Amino acid sequence: MTGGSRIAGFEAEQRLRSILRRFDSDVDVRSDRGPPNTDVTALLPGIGEVNFQLKFLAHASPSAVRQWLTHHRPRAQDGPLTYKVLSAPWFSERAMDECEAAGVGALDLAGNYRLAFLSYRLERIGHPPPKRARRELVNLYTGKTLRVVRALLANPERTWQVQELARICEVSLGTASIARNKLILEGWLERRRAGSKLEDPEGLLRQWAEWAKPLGGASSDAYTTLHGSRLFDVMATLRVPHLVLGGTSAASWMSPFLLNKSTVLYTDPDSWRTAMGTLRAETVEKGGSLTVRFVEDDGVFLDRIEVKPGLWTASPAQTFVDLWQQGNRGREAAEKLLQDYIRPIWQGERPYKAWPLKERSMERP
Repeated sequence: MTGGSRIAGFEAEQRLRSILRRFDSDVDVRSDRGPPNTDVTALLPGIGEVNFQLKFLAHASPSAVRQWLTHHRPRAQDGPLTYKVLSAPWFSERAMDECEAAGVGALDLAGNYRLAFLSYRLERIGHPPPKRARRELVNLYTGKTLRVVRALLANPERTWQVQELARICEVSLGTASIARNKLILEGWLERRRAGSKLEDPEGLLRQWAEWAKPLGGASSDAYTTLHGSRLFDVMATLRVPHLVLGGTSAASWMSPFLLNKSTVLYTDPDSWRTAMGTLRAETVEKGGSLTVRFVEDDGVFLDRIEVKPGLWTASPAQTFVDLWQQGNRGREAAEKLLQDYIRPIWQGERPYKAWPLKERSMERP
């Protein structure tokens, strides 16, 4: 163990002592007693001595935790009063779930813990990860790597080769490989003989929603005399790939919940110049009937869906993320979208007209 790991391991031991004392003032916590490999011994009222064995992992991604548990699961010979606790700089809830399923405690240096032994269940979650771990999570849901996430969520039943991911997502082999490896490390992808397969699409979608940055780019208001179905009918006549309905406007075609104050459009400057005349749109300072967002991530357009002939929206997954970032009411709308539209698609239903990314992912080269 390196010097840094020894210090971190000592800090984890002190945190464990503090947690045990905080939940029961009658607990006698010591480290000078107990069998070999015991780091902390607690004398619990009415139970007796419980021996805690601590192990520190420098990086506790779900896959790293799973690998450690493969070789260190609790054994019958450990005895009922021996409890293993895995510690790390930070645990995601997914990593904690892996520990709990194996009968092992989890405690991190950010302040999160989940300890379930005998009749005790001690838990505190919600503390954010340190800067490095936070940066790694954010980077997974930005730029070209996000295209890989989009493809996985469009077709979660497929087993993927890196070459197929690169071709379908229109990214380099290097980018596809980096994204796949990150997803394996985080426990979302499982390696199989035929490639890699998404294990938990809903979990991945929720993590994207939690860690995604808002779609970048400038926005402006515009006004048009076209409203409601007439506006959508005219939009359907356009042949502008980089113009889609977004946010609540996209959700209204999938699972209506929130009222649209204005119609939200995702586009780029060139596409908007092309569309303005047909839509009879003029830029205004405020109070427009259109909210035009010039998104920087063109993966939004790669992942568009056709909800009626000629009319395109952002994908269901992107729309879930957009709604999730709009406060409590937005999260309610996102949950409804997940229940009414996204889960049925994952179960084989097809409530849309076309979804090019999904359709390409179903083709074999």
